[in-house]
Amino acid sequence: MIMNHDRDVLLAALHADPCDETAWFVLADWLEENDDPRRADLLRATRQLRGMPLSPERLAIESQVQELL
Repeated sequence: MIMNHDRDVLLAALHADPCDETAWFVLADWLEENDDPRRADLLRATRQLRGMPLSPERLAIESQVQELL
């Protein structure tokens, strides 16, 4: 039950401040630690893409996101 509480606290923090990048990456860590590594990778990749200019690195991350989806 504690695991769900931790998740709920993280989600509440993100609801209160969706621009908190640290909270997004903490949620990704929580997902990874709770047996959901693909969702953790997807979350990290989509957050990394925000505001990233078109570049070979961006295209590689977009490809990763497509594979994860």
